[in-house]
Amino acid sequence: MDDHGRWRCIHFNGIVNDRCKTGVEYDTVRSVVNGIVEYPCYNKDLSNCPSREYYTDEEWAKQQQRLEDILQQMTRFMAREIEDCYICGKHVDRLEKIGRCVYASPCGCRLWQGNVPKMWKV
Repeated sequence: MDDHGRWRCIHFNGIVNDRCKTGVEYDTVRSVVNGIVEYPCYNKDLSNCPSREYYTDEEWAKQQQRLEDILQQMTRFMAREIEDCYICGKHVDRLEKIGRCVYASPCGCRLWQGNVPKMWKV
């Protein structure tokens, strides 16, 4: 896995929100760098937020391992090597495509956007 997101604040919940998880207003820590709006939430070179906090090396390693495990389970699930939902753990009887998304049935978990793999087609 790569370091994408390694230097993202753990309190960041997206600039579509007015504030982060600790209540800091995004507009109060916004900076313009070379004509581009930047936030200390994901730019470690900016230090104008009192609440900014990054994952420790150990937390980041756990996060990356968790992601790798989920991707491995998802790959095995798509190939139908396993039939338990990799999100909730319940047995899946079939997959249904609704709009652009694929859902597990009967648990109802949204699994991905795209198509039902041929291994799962009835």
